[in-house]
Amino acid sequence: MRQPADEGSLDPAHTARRTDLPPLTVGDTPTDLSLADWGGGVLTLRAPSGRYLTVAEDGFVRAAAERPGGWVVQEAFTLEAHRDGHLLRHMGTGGYVCVAAGGLKVAERDSGVQGTVFRLEVVERGEDAVTRPAARADAVVVVAGNDPHIGGRETEDRTTLALPARQERLWRAAHAANPRAALGLTSSYPHAVGGAGGAPPPPLWGAPRSGEPRVGEEWRSRGAAGHSNKKGR
Repeated sequence: MRQPADEGSLDPAHTARRTDLPPLTVGDTPTDLSLADWGGGVLTLRAPSGRYLTVAEDGFVRAAAERPGGWVVQEAFTLEAHRDGHLLRHMGTGGYVCVAAGGLKVAERDSGVQGTVFRLEVVERGEDAVTRPAARADAVVVVAGNDPHIGGRETEDRTTLALPARQERLWRAAHAANPRAALGLTSSYPHAVGGAGGAPPPPLWGAPRSGEPRVGEEWRSRGAAGHSNKKGR
């Protein structure tokens, strides 16, 4: 996949998806995408620019969103095993991503158009990436949890209270590399979190204000540094 040039950004929680940015295309030079696992098979994909892959009204896939958002989230996908690869299904519409003339596009759900089979190549796993810096650090805070737009909705039912498997592996890898590792959670619903190798329960927790996950981030960073003593209210 080729990422279009930097031409602006989008906050999907407050505005309609833009169509003036060029869609992602398929070419000889691939782009590494950062995959985040939110549990239940739901994932987001982020380009090197830091923007999330999203789908606008014209159905094309663009690296345009600053973060997931909106009543119907357009930045969530799921991978479905198919033959020797995977189909990429867009959660917002239920359609599959396919290679079209103008770029990557989500086929209409009942159009009968077959999604393109993609091959997943892992460049680096999160638990491997966290091990090296964690081993060198004096202390480590692993941030995990959920985005309030994904999995924390009144329109969705959860099947478990456990952390997503990839987040659990990352937390355990960091703690194995450095016993002075703490787990910080930002979540809009309860998580059942066990200790990693006898570690104590997570000492930091923050609930994001609706549509503003950065509020939870500030809560944790100021609390961890001892700059504030937040109270539940």
